[in-house]
Amino acid sequence: MVRIMWFMINILQVLFFFFWSFVWQSISIMLRFVSGDPRPSLWVARYMWSPVLLGITGSRVHIHGMEKVDWSKPHIFASNHQSTLDIVAAFLALPIPLRFVAKKELLYIPFLGWYMWAVGMIFVNRKKGKEAIRSLERAGELIRNGADIIAFPEGTRSGDGKVHPLKKGVFVVALEAGVPIIPLAIEGTRYSMPKDTFRVRAYEIHVALGEPIETKDLSYEDRELLMERTRNALGALHEKIGGLGCSDEPQRAVIAEKA
Repeated sequence: MVRIMWFMINILQVLFFFFWSFVWQSISIMLRFVSGDPRPSLWVARYMWSPVLLGITGSRVHIHGMEKVDWSKPHIFASNHQSTLDIVAAFLALPIPLRFVAKKELLYIPFLGWYMWAVGMIFVNRKKGKEAIRSLERAGELIRNGADIIAFPEGTRSGDGKVHPLKKGVFVVALEAGVPIIPLAIEGTRYSMPKDTFRVRAYEIHVALGEPIETKDLSYEDRELLMERTRNALGALHEKIGGLGCSDEPQRAVIAEKA
């Protein structure tokens, strides 16, 4: 009987999760058309969408290291990725309008593409050639002009809770923009909503910010070094909040430190 009750509650939670996300995305699209500015839609994500969704899971978010970030300047936040709830937790924890770097193809998907456009996502052409270079330059310019970006450079959700090797895309954008990378460790979401399931449970979620990693004196050739520094910092931060840190898989070859 108890199992059936929890199963029914879980179904209601999941249905509400999708319903509330649809409502929020619809509001975001309308706000963009009315105001012409993506920022109101991003504030809706922080003050309406995220608190309600975390509320239905029964989870609480604890935030650490806010004092390490100069919130008056743009940054790129590089986060580990364990659950769909990571995005919800990040929107709630960070007191700024957040954008994502997304592949350009997503722009043409009905409704999802409209929503991503409405909130000012930064679309990057992943193909090689002049158009790809121009899209990276545009992304860098937007960030230099004040856009704060969050990325999950592992590329997919971790199945074992550890921080796996990072992909280079967001680091190329960081080098183009010349702005710091902030390691952002999240722990607890994988228990609240595990990967590849919609089983929702209450859990204590921790979000921790690390020291900024500067990029202004680095070049494109230093991208491997930047990836290694970021992953090491992210793994150490993850362990501090009760996570498992980095996996045993090595990051790409490390370039020697500059003299």
